[in-house]
Formats: sequence, structure tokens, C-alpha cells
Amino acid sequence: MLPAIAGVIALSLVAVVMRPAITAVGPLIDRMAADTGIPLALLGALSTIVLITWAIVSPFAHGVGRRLGLGGAVLAALGLLAVGVMVRSLPGSTAWLWIGTALIGIALAIANVLMRR
Repeated sequence: MLPAIAGVIALSLVAVVMRPAITAVGPLIDRMAADTGIPLALLGALSTIVLITWAIVSPFAHGVGRRLGLGGAVLAALGLLAVGVMVRSLPGSTAWLWIGTALIGIALAIANVLMRR
């Protein structure tokens, strides 16, 4: 019984960690446009980048899971998610915003596919 409860708690925590990387952009998009000078319409493409990376990376997620094991692959995806959030937050070039978002999309694609196993 205890492993089942621990599994549900771990699954819930991973889901909670994955969510803000995508949902945080919406409320901050006006401020991001003001800070970067990027038009709102172009910043709206940030969510499109995540969807495109899901479509490209998702078919390969099971291979990652086989190589690293389910726990290792999810842990690696969470690590990549953290790196993506940090890269997206780097000051300076706006390229970091796009690169970090792509890394976030890759991480979420892997974790999303493997968490459903």
C-alpha cells in the first residue's frame, strides 16, 4: 500500500512541476513584450514551439525510456525542464527565450509520454 501512495504522490509532484513552464507565459506575455521588444503576436508562437517539439520528440520518448529506464528518463526530462526554464530566463539575447522554450518542449514531450505508461 505504501509504494502505491508514494507513486501517486510522485506522479502528482511531477505533474505540478511540469505545468508552470507552459502556463506562466500567458500572464507574463505583456511584460515580456515590453521587456524584449518582441511583438505580442510573435511571442504567442512560444506555445507553438512547445507543441511542435512535442510532435517531433514524442515518438522517440519510449526509446529514451528503454535506454535510461522509466525513472531515469523522467528524471532526465525534469532536469532538462529545469535547464530550459533557466535558459529561457537568461538576460541578454532574446534567442535564450526561444532556445529555452524548445528545451522545455523536449522535456515535456518525454515526461508527458512516459508518465502515461
